[in-house]
Amino acid sequence: MPSTRSVFISKNLKFEDFKRDGFIPILSAVIKILELITLAVFPLALHVILTQSSEKMRYYKFLLSVQITVTTVLNTLVVLTNPIIIFPFKAAYMECVFECDYTMTKIMYLVIVGSILCMATSTALQLAYRIMVTYDDSHILKKLCRPKVFTFITTGVFVVATTVLFTPIAMDPPMGKGLKEILQYDFPAVIPIFEQHEFIMGYLPDHQGPVNFAITSFFAVSVGLIPLAIWLLFLMVRRLKEMKKSLQKHTYKVHAMLSRALYVQVSLTVILLIPLFVCLTAALVFSSVWGKVLLELAKLSISIYSICEVITIMYFITPYREYLKKLFCLKNNRIENHTSSSQRYLS
Repeated sequence: MPSTRSVFISKNLKFEDFKRDGFIPILSAVIKILELITLAVFPLALHVILTQSSEKMRYYKFLLSVQITVTTVLNTLVVLTNPIIIFPFKAAYMECVFECDYTMTKIMYLVIVGSILCMATSTALQLAYRIMVTYDDSHILKKLCRPKVFTFITTGVFVVATTVLFTPIAMDPPMGKGLKEILQYDFPAVIPIFEQHEFIMGYLPDHQGPVNFAITSFFAVSVGLIPLAIWLLFLMVRRLKEMKKSLQKHTYKVHAMLSRALYVQVSLTVILLIPLFVCLTAALVFSSVWGKVLLELAKLSISIYSICEVITIMYFITPYREYLKKLFCLKNNRIENHTSSSQRYLS
């Protein structure tokens, strides 16, 4: 069986395979604009969540705050660093607005990957909370929704997920200095990239270690995320139907309102994020040259998702929507327009 290095050599890679030309610069500009829009609306969205949530949302509002904060942090990091992976290699660099040496590059990539993990985990925890909180007070799942208990569970999930993610990288750190000297003999097409970007880090084509196993594992897990998300959404809807029969109407309305917002939010995740994450990890596992396009599309999807996430939360949760209407005088404008049109008709 041929080695991974010989398989890479047989690809006959050219410099054109690594060039970021064509529609990629245009796509990058669009991504930057969308990310800046996300950063602009974040302070208002966070203010609305923290100040306009009803008493029944006194704990859930913090889950929403964490969700949009993590998403905004991820977009901010992408704006500041613009992470680039040199497909088909497992090597990367950053086009930072500030100087990024090897240490800073490693830290920024870890923070970005950690932000993606936190975003996925916080969405999953919101979904779990919305399902668990619909049970009766005597049910064990409802008891787990108490603020202190659920905060402890959330912290534990984050710690475990972070440990699982970062342990392989700590055990198998990427190569910095010396990577160019080794690669340039078999792959001269990458020399111009190393000349343009000094601090490139990564792994050799025939590298075998914990990182390879971790990437393959994440690819396998990501494939199962879509059916898992669909099953949890189905479970949430079923719980709502059961609530409607057993609980008071006003209690059901609050749960239904928050569940609708979460339903749309998770649906956006299934449509915009998970498929591209699956394709991107597959490109890393199978060393595809097309990974550079998938990476830009993933950045685009995250930026679109960030805006859609804020719109979803602000629109589907009634106190937020009513506050924004009042803030931007939409109700007054409608009344004035209706009054003026009525006067014109009567005259």
